[in-house]
Amino acid sequence: MATDLISVRVATAESIKSPSGKNNSERSFDEYTSDHSEGKELLLIVPPQRDIFNYINPAFREANPTPTDQPIGIISISSFVREYTSCNVRLIDLNSVAVRHQREKSFKYSTFDELVKEKLADSSSNDNEPDFIGISVLFTPSYDNALAIANTCRKAYPKAFIFAGGFVPTTMYEHILTHNPLVFDALCFGEGEIPIAELVKSEDPRNLIKKHPSWITKEKFLRKEEFNHSMVENLDDIPLYDYDLLDLDDYRIAPHAKNGSYLVMDQKEDIFHIHTTRGCPMKCNFCASFTVHGRSMRFHSLERVREELVRIKEVYKGTKIAIQDDHFMGDQNRAMEILKIIKELGFEVTFQNGVAIYALSREMLEAIKAAGISEVVLPVESGSERVLKQIMHKPLNHKIIRRVAKDCLEIGLDTPANLLVGLVGETKKDVEDGLRFLRTVDGITWFRVNIATPLAGSELFEQAIEGNHFSSSHKWGTIYKEATINTEEMSAKYIQRKAYEINLDLNFVHNSTLRIGQNKRALSRFESIIRLVPDHAFAYRYAAISARKAGMTDLYSNYKSKYIEIVEAEPEWNEWHEHFNLSKKI
Repeated sequence: MATDLISVRVATAESIKSPSGKNNSERSFDEYTSDHSEGKELLLIVPPQRDIFNYINPAFREANPTPTDQPIGIISISSFVREYTSCNVRLIDLNSVAVRHQREKSFKYSTFDELVKEKLADSSSNDNEPDFIGISVLFTPSYDNALAIANTCRKAYPKAFIFAGGFVPTTMYEHILTHNPLVFDALCFGEGEIPIAELVKSEDPRNLIKKHPSWITKEKFLRKEEFNHSMVENLDDIPLYDYDLLDLDDYRIAPHAKNGSYLVMDQKEDIFHIHTTRGCPMKCNFCASFTVHGRSMRFHSLERVREELVRIKEVYKGTKIAIQDDHFMGDQNRAMEILKIIKELGFEVTFQNGVAIYALSREMLEAIKAAGISEVVLPVESGSERVLKQIMHKPLNHKIIRRVAKDCLEIGLDTPANLLVGLVGETKKDVEDGLRFLRTVDGITWFRVNIATPLAGSELFEQAIEGNHFSSSHKWGTIYKEATINTEEMSAKYIQRKAYEINLDLNFVHNSTLRIGQNKRALSRFESIIRLVPDHAFAYRYAAISARKAGMTDLYSNYKSKYIEIVEAEPEWNEWHEHFNLSKKI
């Protein structure tokens, strides 16, 4: 029997825009329909974020081609639908499935259509076809794959109601309905919990979407109707995440599990992903999160956070969590209390999206360390103050970056840092200025160098469209890994190469840990790369230097010989060797 829905409230578009975050217009969850979901099936699908070629031929020296994060939005929707309706929910996460096949060297598919058909056959029985198929399109790189999957599903299940949700449908519905009007029956505007639950509850879903403000159709679009968010105002109305929906084995390849540097690929323990907040007041030009979650923040109660963590520990025997909040520090007192809960329960924690650097006082960093947390991801994003202030709109400068990195070093926190290159308006001078500064920052233990991806709904996306900056192929790209735009000064091809050059420059040639004399720590990092990418020449070179400085003569000789062997045998590595004007004498 479905739970009574009267107490669940929604936040409308007006409340999202309200600086106070207060809801100006509420309606009950069951305004549109009573529950007719008994016996219905909802199949949720997460499309791959990359094209098929990336799985068949991964990029040069790329350790982790695709993220395998647990899909937090999907398991939140599933828990909500299961709590407030009688509908059954199933999931196919093609990111994790494809990566597993690749790791097992069993990726035999020439198209994703083949993989989708196989997984559809595996997930369904003859008597149990899905009534609804929801495809999550969070980012533009998965857009083309989502279209292909929807068409495959349409052929396999012609009677199913097929819809899409996420950042892309919310912000690109005009494009979708203009260029691909027959692919989806409807698009979900904003967060999906309430609209999807109301859809599956409905006795007549196709009639419901005609009047529901959070469901987009071509007819409503042509009539120029406005669409409104239906967001759960009190996040505690969302039940505990439906981790049972996941095949947890597929998420043990956890790129963010340690040191933020994509070095740990296989985990014996599951990494559980959680959100404790939604919404972010920041206005970073590359972010589109506000289009779905709003700029006003909503918080799970501390009691709810504790309940979720206790369940992860006791039911799933989890010991590691990745906090995916866009702005964990939105309430610093609350953040302190959550750190106390983490310490009490003994979790190993990573802040996957980073933690606002300006909010990291010495006191906060010491509290993080006291909670047993060993790393803090720093969203530095750029070493150029001009880019930070004028382009990214981040409240950050050199003084803050240097102070926080120094504090982390003294406290003993590992501090990987996010970098972003290739923004519209960024110049080659900005990049070089940023590099000169970052080479001098002590305490940043690794740089995660990413390529600016124009996410639908972000200011960067609008700039790319309006300035015709997309490359000639107009590929949506791969999130933060593939250059798809030409800036005023830098071509997509230049940006692609420059991102890898920055990685080699900051993480190897000018490695901070090695520079400050932490030789064994640096050696451990380089050796982890060698285990992951056995022909990574620079990993051998700087492992050799670390070993020499640590007095480990035999290891030094072995790594030095391997470096010379690879450089002489592989033109690509020889090119980078010459680019940095390196000597074979180490």
